[in-house]
Amino acid sequence: MKIYPLLGLLLAVGLTGCIPLVAGGVAGGTLMNEDRRSMDVEMDDQTNEVHALKNVDSKYPKANVAINSYDEVALITGEVPDQAAKTGVENEVRVVPKIKKVISALTIGPNISYGQHLADEVITNDVRSHFVSKAKGRFYPLNISVVTENKVVYLMGLVTHEEGAAAVQVAQSVSQVRQVFPLFEYIKFTGPAEAKPAPVLEMNTQQTNTGAAVLPEESVGAPVESVKIPEADTPLELPKANPVQVQ
Repeated sequence: MKIYPLLGLLLAVGLTGCIPLVAGGVAGGTLMNEDRRSMDVEMDDQTNEVHALKNVDSKYPKANVAINSYDEVALITGEVPDQAAKTGVENEVRVVPKIKKVISALTIGPNISYGQHLADEVITNDVRSHFVSKAKGRFYPLNISVVTENKVVYLMGLVTHEEGAAAVQVAQSVSQVRQVFPLFEYIKFTGPAEAKPAPVLEMNTQQTNTGAAVLPEESVGAPVESVKIPEADTPLELPKANPVQVQ
């Protein structure tokens, strides 16, 4: 488990002398406080993260796992010791009632160092700061969640294709970023997204000797998609995002 609730804030204050504006978008120089999720979904996302981490920590205390939920889609990042632990962590997350989909970016191997955690926090804050200063009305930073693990940046949110492409361009320009994964949910309009009721999943699980949940084959739990993470020491050439024409 890894939770550093004040780390990003302290780094931002220490490195820049001020708190970055990450809770809004910029259009015409005006900060806009508009989240396309409904208030209920925002609260569900917070509950999902707490519930999922509690599940994982109780069964896999040695795993180095972070869980971020956006619009009821859960992203799992971090390191686990073996394939059994990876599958177990994914299962513990997918049974959380109001998670509709799980994206697993877990890697099998030793935990990254505390120094790398600090570097990842710096990258996350740099990406957010770049969003605020370079969005220029092409997208709204409040609609995009930024997660960094071992210099790999994941972007989640409710955006149009044009907004997503512009956000990827900006994230790719940040120093030390090895790769950017856009994990967006694409919409066809730029207003607040219509609230969608979160499905409640009823799971019949049995316990193994390790206490991990085992899902039956016919389970209706949230589907899991895996993201292939590049090796840490492999230099990467970031893909070029298509330029976005601003009307």
